Amino acid sequence: MLSRRLAEKIETTVLGKRLSDHPIFADLQWSFLQSVPPFNIAHGLPNEIADSLNTEAAKRSALDLQFKTFLSCLRNGLSHGGILYLNDRGRTTGGEARMFCFVSARQDRDRPHCDKREGRCPIVVARTRDLRLLRISEIMFREFLSKWVHWLKEAGLENLAAENLT
Repeated sequence: MLSRRLAEKIETTVLGKRLSDHPIFADLQWSFLQSVPPFNIAHGLPNEIADSLNTEAAKRSALDLQFKTFLSCLRNGLSHGGILYLNDRGRTTGGEARMFCFVSARQDRDRPHCDKREGRCPIVVARTRDLRLLRISEIMFREFLSKWVHWLKEAGLENLAAENLT
């Protein structure tokens, strides 16, 4: 359970903010696509989606992205292995990666229908509605990681785990 003080710190720094409200991150040339039809990431990034990520609209979309969604896309891509490795043109590569594309699925879940039988309700299986894609160059991602540590300190969030335990 989050302490009230920690929850207030997080709300102040994250909620209601956009990526553009955090220039140290916004200046790192992100691209973002919302509501991408699901595709099998094991087969790589389809060329038409790669083209869309290369547009100015995708770059503006990243800047306008809710900061909470930005963090969610990163977290989901990293924790669930949803990362596409791209070359310097933003295409899937088996060679050296120059860009990363973090994939985050938005899912729908049906409410379980439980009758009056004994036992557990059926397990609800989530269906992927669509994908969100957040792309950055490998060089800028390394810069992001460095800035992230600095930002956490500036926001007073560097000891999240320790503070949450108290």
